[in-house]
Amino acid sequence: MLQAAKYIGSGLATIGLTKRLLLPLLSPQLLCPSVISSEAEKAIIVVNEMLQSLPQDSLVLQHITEVALGAQVSISAQVTGDLVIPTSQIEFPEGNIPSGIPTGAGVYAFTELSPSKGQAGVQQAFGSTVGFPHRLKVHKSQFAGTSMPTNLHLHGNTIGGMSAFSWGIIYTLPNYLTSFYTSFPGYSLSQGEYDILMAVSQLIPRILEQSLFEHFASTLTGDDRLVLFHYVEYFVGSLMMPLFLGDTAKLVHIIADGVIIQTANSIAELVRILGVKSRRTIGKYINHIVPIYSPLLGTVNIVVDGYDQPLITDPIIHRKGSEESLPMLSMQGFDPTSLPLGPVFALDSDFNYYNGEGLSSVAQAAKLLNPSSPNTRGMAQKISRHMNLNRSVLTELGYFYFIENPDNNRFLGVQQGIYACDLYDLELGTCVHFDGLKPIVRYLAWYECPGKTPLSRTQKVTYDRLKTCYSNSTSFDDARILLKRFKIVPSK
Repeated sequence: MLQAAKYIGSGLATIGLTKRLLLPLLSPQLLCPSVISSEAEKAIIVVNEMLQSLPQDSLVLQHITEVALGAQVSISAQVTGDLVIPTSQIEFPEGNIPSGIPTGAGVYAFTELSPSKGQAGVQQAFGSTVGFPHRLKVHKSQFAGTSMPTNLHLHGNTIGGMSAFSWGIIYTLPNYLTSFYTSFPGYSLSQGEYDILMAVSQLIPRILEQSLFEHFASTLTGDDRLVLFHYVEYFVGSLMMPLFLGDTAKLVHIIADGVIIQTANSIAELVRILGVKSRRTIGKYINHIVPIYSPLLGTVNIVVDGYDQPLITDPIIHRKGSEESLPMLSMQGFDPTSLPLGPVFALDSDFNYYNGEGLSSVAQAAKLLNPSSPNTRGMAQKISRHMNLNRSVLTELGYFYFIENPDNNRFLGVQQGIYACDLYDLELGTCVHFDGLKPIVRYLAWYECPGKTPLSRTQKVTYDRLKTCYSNSTSFDDARILLKRFKIVPSK
């Protein structure tokens, strides 16, 4: 950790406006000295890159400069012993959020109303946000189990849920995005401008949250107290991209060999048409000279309708997540290649196996270790990212490490399905072998059928429909393909 004053004064790759944004960290009224973690340092560098990319006549740059010049941190709490006590605290009778929650970005605290069993005093958890009302709604869903819970919510549900806590604001700071919308209500932000305003709004609150972790016992936060930032990369070409928060500002054309083959009017539609699940990845390739690879369409370019500038040529950077820098899990006398192929294994903090025979999949591990969570997809993704790494994952049953044989191909089943089969074209009398049903979904979705109209959403080829055909060895009917043209038969 670096002290904030030392960092700001050092001029590490920062320009004047970036330093101006950081000045609230030096306020003598702060409840504790500011510290800058390794993650915060990366975030500052990215914010600096963002600001430098804005044209000098940019309204966004103008707005950030004006707000930053007068920006101060408002402090609404005091230190009492080992606790940070907000001046104004809100309670949640019956788990309901009262009206009148202050707006703005900043840092807040959840504090137990009374000591929990076995504790000498009350416990706290800190958090930061760019919008207090929205963040409280998310917390409510986490206490209810409809969103992924953290240590705070798991503990809270043992003592009465959200109603067992008070909540209050510690620091308040500007939200550059909402103030921009207020100042320029008719302005249409690009994706890059939106990302910049959000990043600037998040920067100081998250650093101050980390600072509180360093100086106070936030016992409900869990063992992993490194505050992460939502922006770890920046693509300057996003300044010319439409804002993808729903529908695009303009139509987006999908081009192959210089010919428009399809057009989309939303990012969700682009995801569906291209078969590329990452919205951020898609965003990097819009209006770019480098084509994107689509599993469904092959290599294509995606260009906004009416775009009359030269295609973007800046390098496309795919930065690795923070997990990539974590060391591999190492246990004395243990060789991961000795593990059987197929299953994954969960180890508790003492490196005891949760299930000696292993778990059949990451999805099963997520469900078994989070029995009360209705949706464990996010947890499964987190387990996958931390597989064989020296970082435990918090689940409802505690912290676990996850390991597997490095030669496992967990994604084969996802990519291919598990049903080896032969696809017969009854019209042409041909047969094509597939390792699973999912490749057939992609194959049939784009099968050449002259004179047939594209499928609607309700008519499209689906995995479940093909599975039924597979199980019954029946022909597959499709509105675009000749009726009963294809038959799927299990491979012998």
